[in-house]
Amino acid sequence: MSQINQIQEELRQIEGGRFQTLANQYLYRRYSLNNIIELGSQCGTDKTTTGVPDMYSVGENGHYLFAAYTTSKSDIRNKLLNDAKDCLDRSKTGINPQLIDRIILCHTYFRLSPLVLEEVRAIDPRIEIIGPETIASDLDGKYPALAHTVLGVPLGKGSFIAPDRFIERSLNDRFSTDLSKLLMHRDSEFSVIVESIEQNKAVVIQGQSGSGKTKIALDACLSFSKRHHWDLLILDSRYSSHLDDDIELILSESENIILLVDDANGNLSLEHLLGICLENKKLKIVLTCRKMHRSELTAKIGSYLNFREIELEPLTAENIEAILETEYNIKNIALRERVSAIANGNLRLAIMAASPIADGNFEAIQEPYDLLNIYMNSALAGYSSREQRLAENLAIYDCCDLIEGDPCYEELLGLGYDDAEIRDFASRLNDQEIVTILTSADGVLAIRMEEQNLRDFLICRHFAKEGNGSFADFILHTAEMPTRRISKPPSQWLKCAEVRACTTTFEGNARKLGMK
Repeated sequence: MSQINQIQEELRQIEGGRFQTLANQYLYRRYSLNNIIELGSQCGTDKTTTGVPDMYSVGENGHYLFAAYTTSKSDIRNKLLNDAKDCLDRSKTGINPQLIDRIILCHTYFRLSPLVLEEVRAIDPRIEIIGPETIASDLDGKYPALAHTVLGVPLGKGSFIAPDRFIERSLNDRFSTDLSKLLMHRDSEFSVIVESIEQNKAVVIQGQSGSGKTKIALDACLSFSKRHHWDLLILDSRYSSHLDDDIELILSESENIILLVDDANGNLSLEHLLGICLENKKLKIVLTCRKMHRSELTAKIGSYLNFREIELEPLTAENIEAILETEYNIKNIALRERVSAIANGNLRLAIMAASPIADGNFEAIQEPYDLLNIYMNSALAGYSSREQRLAENLAIYDCCDLIEGDPCYEELLGLGYDDAEIRDFASRLNDQEIVTILTSADGVLAIRMEEQNLRDFLICRHFAKEGNGSFADFILHTAEMPTRRISKPPSQWLKCAEVRACTTTFEGNARKLGMK
C-alpha cells in the first residue's frame, strides 16, 4: 500500500478528537498561522468538547480565521451547512462576522458531492471546504512528518524517525547515553545553537567524542520545532538501505521540516541531502560530527549551503561531577572526582562507566580504557571470546563485504571462521543494533559496525591491550590491498578520546609510519 493510500485509510477511520488534533496542526502549517486557539477539544487530550468554532486564529490585523471539523459519515450536507452558519452566528461566537476573514470547514467524508460543496459555499464567499482527499495529498507531499506523528503512517522506508523514537532508542541502546535526561551546564552554547538555526540554512556542531553533541543538537532542534511548529525528523541511516529513496520521498516537497543528522561522518548520501536542502526553501538541517571529520564535512556543506559551524568544548571536571551527582545519583565524592579526572571532558565516557563501578573498587581505575573496559565487558558478557574476536575484526576494518577478495572477509576466513558462522553472528549483532547488514543489488552481504564507542574500544583492546599484532603493520598491510577499508585514517586514531589510554602504543606505531 502506498503512503497516500495509508493516509487515506487512516482518515477513513479517524475519530473526532484525533481528527481535531490533526486538523489544527495541518491548518497551522498550511496557512502559516502565528497562533491557534482550540475550543473544540480538551487541552492535552484527543477528546472533543462543545465549542464554536472548533479552532480560531487571530491575525496581525486583528481579524479571525475560524475552523470547524467533522468526521460525520452520515448527513454530511446538514453538518457542513450548520457548521458554516454557526461560525457566522454572533450569538454563538461573540465575534462580529465582519471581523472574520476566512472560515474553513474540514471533514473526512470521501467523494463529497459537488452540489453540497456549492450549496455550502453559497452561504458566504469566505467559506473554504477541505476534504480528506486534499488533506491526504498535503500530508503525503508536504507534511509527511505530521502524518507519521498523528496517524502513525511510516516515514518512507525507515531512514527518518521522529524524536520520541530516537530518544527511545537511546534508552534501549547499551552503548549510548540517555537522551531523555536534562541538558545541564550548556545554557550559553544552547542559546548560540538555537540562534544559529534561526539564522542559517544549516548548522554544524562539531567536537570531540563524548562532549554531548547529540543531546544539545536534539534539544536545540526541539526548541526550534516547538517555537515555529516545524516538524523535526532525525536521519537514521543505520536502519535503512534506501536512504536516497527516502530523501526524495520525504524531503523533496516537504514544508517546514528541521532535520537532525547525527554523527554525519560520511556514511550517508550527503550530496543528495544537501542538494535537496538547497532546493527546498522550507527545510533546515543540523549536523553533528566528530572533530576529526569536520574538515571534510564542512567542505562538502560549503559547496552547497551557507552554514554556521559551532565547536562544542568539553565540559569542565566540575560540571561533569555535578551531572554525575544530580542526574545519576553518584554520591561518592571520591568516585565522582576520579571518574571525572580520567574521563577528561568526555561526559559520555564518565556516564557510561560511573554507574557500573559505583559499588566496586574504583581505586583500580587508572585510565580511560579502564572505564570503558568495565562498561563494555559488561555489555559484551553474553558473547564468547571467539565471537568477540570476530567483532574486533569487524571493528578494525569498519566494513566487511562477504565476498572473495574483501580484506576483512579474507582475514576472518584465515582465522578459521566460516561463511555461515560470520553471517549468523552478524545477524545477531544486527538484531541488537550493534552492526548494520546491507545487501547490494547483486546480492552481496555487507556488514558495517555502527556503534562508534564499541568500535573504538575493540580496536584499542585488540592492538594496544592484547598485543594482537602491530597497528603500523596492519596499516601498511591494508595499504597494499586493492579494496582498502579502514575505519579511520591512522593519524586520526591518536585524537580519539576513547583510546587515549592507548596513545603510547599508537604513537609508536605512528612514528613507524613516519606520521610524527
